[in-house]
Amino acid sequence: MTHAHSSLQCTATGFSPFYLMFGREPQVPLDAFLPSLAHPVEVHRSYIRRFQELMNWVFEQARQHQSREIECMKPYMSRRATASRLTVGDHVRVLKFDSRHKLANRWESEPYAVMSQLEGLPVFRVRLAADSTALYRTLHRNHLLKLTTNLFNLPKEKKMEIITGQRVKEHSADNLDICGGARGAHRDSVRG
Repeated sequence: MTHAHSSLQCTATGFSPFYLMFGREPQVPLDAFLPSLAHPVEVHRSYIRRFQELMNWVFEQARQHQSREIECMKPYMSRRATASRLTVGDHVRVLKFDSRHKLANRWESEPYAVMSQLEGLPVFRVRLAADSTALYRTLHRNHLLKLTTNLFNLPKEKKMEIITGQRVKEHSADNLDICGGARGAHRDSVRG
């Protein structure tokens, strides 16, 4: 499977990955037995010089082909690109700078409020939304994730759901029996 993938021509570069890596098309064992495809033996220095010239030409052709492909795909890729603007008063989450685990949540759980933007730069001053006495933090736009809802107009359970990313479960006494399980769950399992 890997051999087949490596020997097929790539649309982005116009060459196969094998050709870009080794400067020749891949060979299968049958190619060694066919006399028409046998290559003449070359002197080592002339082979290296010819190989370097060939690879320089191939890489230049690949760069040109790739730039043409990029220009062709540009309208399709930028059609859906949108920038999320931040304004004063927006609520954001801040990127954790000490997150080392790749599956860990990358964003701090407390929401921040945007207080101001530095003149002409994508740098914002933010502080904790719930604490008006908290210190300001100055962060680049890449370290901020805009929250789509205003947290101050929501009930506490909904705020916690948005902040933690987990649904808050509510338990009421009338749904539970004396043992703590859901009422009727044991009866259904015995009947069925």
